Amino acid sequence: MILGGQFSYGAGGYGGTALEKILPVETIRIFDRIKNMPPAKLVPVLQDHPILSGVNFNDSPVVFYQHEVNIKPGSAVVLNADGKPLLVVRRVGKGRVAAFLGTVWGDSETQIPYWRSQAWNVLLPNMLKWAAGIKKG
Repeated sequence: MILGGQFSYGAGGYGGTALEKILPVETIRIFDRIKNMPPAKLVPVLQDHPILSGVNFNDSPVVFYQHEVNIKPGSAVVLNADGKPLLVVRRVGKGRVAAFLGTVWGDSETQIPYWRSQAWNVLLPNMLKWAAGIKKG
């Protein structure tokens, strides 16, 4: 599982590495973070995906900045934000890879950043369990 951040994706130096080969996304450029104006709500795309099991988006969490990438063939977008991919997954051999493209940059007095939301408290462990192949139980 890869999370977004200052030294992730384009700025992560993944080019030519084994990590680049298994990622469900392809970086476009080194400085690939984009600002969502206005901040974008998290929107489920694959409602039945196990990562979204038990995740409640009623508090309307938002993402202020995210990485702009291309989706690799065979990958699936689980969440998006303002029509842009936010959580992308892929199976590689016997493994699974999850790429969360949001960053923890930005803040608001009126909106809930995803990392402070109830949704994130369930989404993050679900991503880890899915990537590790652990079934809920």
